[in-house]
Amino acid sequence: MPAPPSKTAKFFADDTVMLRNANRLGVVSKTWQDIDEGAPEEEIFDDAGNLIELKPGQVYITWVDGQERSQVLSEDDLELYDRVLALGDICKKDVDSHLSGTVIEHSLELVLEHTFTGQRLEGVKGIEIRHSFEYLEGNFVIYNNWLGILDEAQDAVTVRLPNSSIVTVERADELEPPELEHMEEFLPDRVAVGQVVTTTKGNLRRGKWRFGAYDPKIKPEAVVVNVETERVVVRWICQNPMQHQGRYREIPEPQPVWEGDELQKLHIFRSLSDATTFQVGDRVVFNDRDNEVNTRGVRRISREQSMGYDVNIFCVVSTKNFVRVLWQDLTESSHAATELFAWSNWVDEYDLYPNEYVTKRNETKVGVVHSVDPASRVAKVRWFVDPTLQRREFAEGVEVMSLYELAAHATAQVRRGDHVILPPQGSENPGTPDEPWRPGQEQLNALFNGLDENERVTAMARFQEEFTPLFTQATEENRANGTANPYDMIARVISNVSTSLQSSSSDTLVRVGRGLAQIAQFAAPPPVPSNAVIDWFGEVVGITPDGMARVRLGSVEGEPIVERGMTEVIVVEEELENAVAGAAGFDEDDSEGDDWEDESDEGMEPEAEADAEGWVDVDDDEEMTDAETGELRVDQITDVRVPIDSSVEENSHSVPSESAISASTEVSNQLTGDLNIPINHEKWEKLMVLEAAPSSHHFFNQPSAAGNRTFISRIQKEHKILRQSLPEGILVRTYEDRLDLLRVLIIGPVDTPTEYAPCVFDFQLPSCFPADPPLAYFHSWTNGMGRINPNLYEEGKVCLSLLGTWHSKDSSETWSPSSSILQVLVSLQALVLNREPYYNEAGFGVYQGTREAAVSSRLYSEKVYILARGFVKYVLEHDIDGFADELKWLYAASDGPHFLKKVVESGREILERSIGEPATATEDQDLGKEGVGRLTPGASSWFKRTLSSLEEHLAEIETA
Repeated sequence: MPAPPSKTAKFFADDTVMLRNANRLGVVSKTWQDIDEGAPEEEIFDDAGNLIELKPGQVYITWVDGQERSQVLSEDDLELYDRVLALGDICKKDVDSHLSGTVIEHSLELVLEHTFTGQRLEGVKGIEIRHSFEYLEGNFVIYNNWLGILDEAQDAVTVRLPNSSIVTVERADELEPPELEHMEEFLPDRVAVGQVVTTTKGNLRRGKWRFGAYDPKIKPEAVVVNVETERVVVRWICQNPMQHQGRYREIPEPQPVWEGDELQKLHIFRSLSDATTFQVGDRVVFNDRDNEVNTRGVRRISREQSMGYDVNIFCVVSTKNFVRVLWQDLTESSHAATELFAWSNWVDEYDLYPNEYVTKRNETKVGVVHSVDPASRVAKVRWFVDPTLQRREFAEGVEVMSLYELAAHATAQVRRGDHVILPPQGSENPGTPDEPWRPGQEQLNALFNGLDENERVTAMARFQEEFTPLFTQATEENRANGTANPYDMIARVISNVSTSLQSSSSDTLVRVGRGLAQIAQFAAPPPVPSNAVIDWFGEVVGITPDGMARVRLGSVEGEPIVERGMTEVIVVEEELENAVAGAAGFDEDDSEGDDWEDESDEGMEPEAEADAEGWVDVDDDEEMTDAETGELRVDQITDVRVPIDSSVEENSHSVPSESAISASTEVSNQLTGDLNIPINHEKWEKLMVLEAAPSSHHFFNQPSAAGNRTFISRIQKEHKILRQSLPEGILVRTYEDRLDLLRVLIIGPVDTPTEYAPCVFDFQLPSCFPADPPLAYFHSWTNGMGRINPNLYEEGKVCLSLLGTWHSKDSSETWSPSSSILQVLVSLQALVLNREPYYNEAGFGVYQGTREAAVSSRLYSEKVYILARGFVKYVLEHDIDGFADELKWLYAASDGPHFLKKVVESGREILERSIGEPATATEDQDLGKEGVGRLTPGASSWFKRTLSSLEEHLAEIETA
């Protein structure tokens, strides 16, 4: 049995560490295991500007005293002092264990130091204090039923100079720590009371002098005595979706900039997590400032001593985090955070936790997780009687389910620490942004329905006569200026109609006019004042065993907590720009990779570029298409004259070199093993040009690429390369009427979880090919059970740097005009369909060989193995256009390589060795021939159904 992985990280980002044999604290800024997404802010450099690549066992430390630059140190030189875990975080206590849990309670103990007297206070609880800044970037802000995030705060900073004169400086952003030298990285975003700062004399001279006067002889070094926020910028993200009597109405978005006295109108939501997020160096004050002397023995500096300013501010010197964890097996325990480590990076799509909402895959059943046995990969679930959740009643008992049969509920993903919108319960006809409730409509109906028939006819006719022209005029004005509140507009129109009707000689119309006056007031309610109870927004502080979210509402006084079903709240996402919460957002699968598209070719004329590279010496604009259909025709390729001089081909940067082609094939052969396919058999034609593209081709309905000679000649070159150099296990089909389309069959390499599995890809060559890479689509047959590989999405996306769908720092891994289709296919076969697909996830390569990832990698591989067997089942039951005969020969023919028999025999062997108690993480290192080791009981129960179906197919073939 191979030795288990030995590499493991001792520290993680944001850990507080102490230098061994020295009383010096630092914060881990980056570790050798951090996922590198390639963003510039994640890179670190030395004094010479050289990029620093951390080696295993190294960390990048920022010292909290700011007396020295950040530096790279060995983990062995440091000791863990504190670790930050937040409410709702997933964590583990043993890297080799399958068991993980959720942080359900969090507390913090701190050591504080008075910024002026130096008095130290130990054992201070996080709930006793708050930040000295009233407005913090990242705070949730509420105003007039709009929710926003505070993006920026600007302060007026007052300082005391050595001669005791006091001035509010002109520009706070020109204050710096003294003796800066190379300490730019320690510049705080905001200066705080007690900090020593230096600035320019001009910044002092132009300031507001509170005491004394400017003296150019005085050194411009001072201590901060007061910080007052004077301006904030708010990014409004959504409005209360049902803000008036349980109904939606659109409200104009508030202004982004707030200054001076206007700041008092904003309601700042204080999260419970604020009491657990203090870091070393933060400036804080006690919540109960009147009693801090009695309760903590604080030696206060009076305002008389500090020229009228309150300078009793404390600096956080050290922290100690403590948490309580609800484990997957339903046990609970309390720990210092240093005894645990965050597990979020390694959680996979099948990990579930107690009290979460789940559905049974491909069924309508909805339930709540009772407990989970992660080593066996099974969970106990309580099912709701009504899957619509109109009635929150559970069926009797619990059911033991494989985790692979369950999926997290699509609309009930709520965790502790989430901020949520709470629509009113039981509201009728709430309306939506698309079909808004019109204010006053029900009252208007009630008003007219209260009249007798004759009065109603008269009143409604007069109302329409008065209302219609006024409403039309107001609407046009509203569109013209673009600033008027549409609901204020309606209220104004109704008010005008009311005035007109009340001047009538008809008693009926006067009564209607008075009723309209009340409706006008109803239609435009005043803004919610900042100190009102906010009952539509809050923070999830707990989840009950029956799946109810406990939400602390956003009120100023008290902390009212309500319980709501998880489907009855809307999780607030910062990405919800100017939309009702939960009504918009980013689709991860759709957006991932789009941000990394190479823009270097923007504005380039691909055909002219190709011509410059010397592919062909003909007119690029001459079309090679069918005159009637405009489609590419294979019979026209023969008329194209391509340079055949060897020196031209070898020196052309646009032509794939022979050495590159040979290397690609060799790499594939080395990494994929031997499938033992009789490649000279008539059924195994590497490249075939079929008559017509099938409608099942993903790009069939896309316009065909322009058929100029450059494009045609490049296709001819690609075909030649594929015929000569395609490795074993890959077939390519293209079409006479659509030479820009290809369909590819790749057989999963042996000794991998996908071995003998058929993987089908569709490609389209764009009109600017080869300047741009092919477009790709993967035919996933997982039926909603997840991805077969991190690079191959269920919706068909193929994530590969060579295709431009993922960013790579290495330019050799990106597409260029000299790249070839062969390179793409070899990358898919050898590098994507590999033995340990878990590490294909972006940035996860650094975890390969580590203990932290060993369990997750094995569990991912067992899922891939079972899904891949499902691909075999799929092609046995469905004809795949272009490969129907070839697939039957591979899996079922008497003169074929008998892949189905090999798949069945392998499956039986794996099930046999998986019998018994689940293996521990350290015992699982013998991954077997297929790279999956022993299947967990949950995986085994799932796989047995697939294997049984494959055995039935095999029996039919053998008896035929």
